Amino acid sequence: MNRPWAGYLPRFLLVLAVSVAGCGHDPFGPPSRPKPPASAAPAESAKAVFMVLSSVPEETVVLWSIWAQRELNDRHLVFRVVGPGPDDPGEKQTGLIRKALGDGASALIVVPGDDPGLPQALADARDGGVPVVLLGRSIPAPAGSKPFPVATYAPFDESAPRIVKTVLGDAKKAGLPADGPALLLVDKETDPTSAERVAALKAAAEAAGIKRVETVPFDGSKDGAARRAVVEAIKSHPDAAVVLADDAPAMRGASQARTELAGKPAFFVAGYIGHRPEPQGTSFPDESCYVDGKIEQLARLAARQVIARLDGEAGKELSSPRVEFVRGSADVATGEKPKPAERPRPSLAPTP
Repeated sequence: MNRPWAGYLPRFLLVLAVSVAGCGHDPFGPPSRPKPPASAAPAESAKAVFMVLSSVPEETVVLWSIWAQRELNDRHLVFRVVGPGPDDPGEKQTGLIRKALGDGASALIVVPGDDPGLPQALADARDGGVPVVLLGRSIPAPAGSKPFPVATYAPFDESAPRIVKTVLGDAKKAGLPADGPALLLVDKETDPTSAERVAALKAAAEAAGIKRVETVPFDGSKDGAARRAVVEAIKSHPDAAVVLADDAPAMRGASQARTELAGKPAFFVAGYIGHRPEPQGTSFPDESCYVDGKIEQLARLAARQVIARLDGEAGKELSSPRVEFVRGSADVATGEKPKPAERPRPSLAPTP
């Protein structure tokens, strides 16, 4: 996978993230042990939180593990990630959960997969006094059990209509037809919520009266692929007034295509960012609008849910990052203003 953010992570994390250990199936090596204050109990008595994965970790999960570890270590909790090894990528999460409990897990953060036995295994762990929090998406609890707490994004069908309404408003102000077609730029490299974002954008566009939504795929592992895909799609659909982007790589490519075409023809760009790792904070001040998912916050929210339960508090049943809607100027398409310098947010990757 050719993602530029990887160069910003410490080298040891990159190696461990793709080399899942066979012994204990811990892709990040020995469990982290926070430095206790002078008055704290010995490290051996510290509570341990296990993050249980469903597959060999990819970049989103690596980032989640980094932020969860930071949050938990700040509270003097041991943190460990366990998941299937490369020699047995199909190992079931139910078995991993049993191993984690046998190794003394005090709480579980679970990135759920499709193991049919997972709900019952989690319910059994919770009934045994081990707090369980899901990360990324929810799964149904067994009949008679209360729902599992989860840290996940707010439903995308709540934010997608605002994105579409805003970009169509910009198109109308420019005198462009707002009934389509619209281009939906989709990265072939997916993340855990890609399909949901794409479906929400398409549904919102159709509900807003766009007669035809053309999906434009691109290979996000190749530099410039998104830009080239938009340029070619605009040549085939010069009447397209808007491009909807599924995340930052698509937003970036569509923005670059707008600059390259310099308003010939004019179109407007809107979509999502912040649902997958980026090397630095990214902004698009010259596009219509975007919603920032703040990917790093999911793991921190899951960790805080676990901490609350270990402290004997009820904790939230659902935690979602605050939806940040960012309105841009939509200037580049007409070439009226030069592109200002980006104002990047701090890097999501930790300082080596």
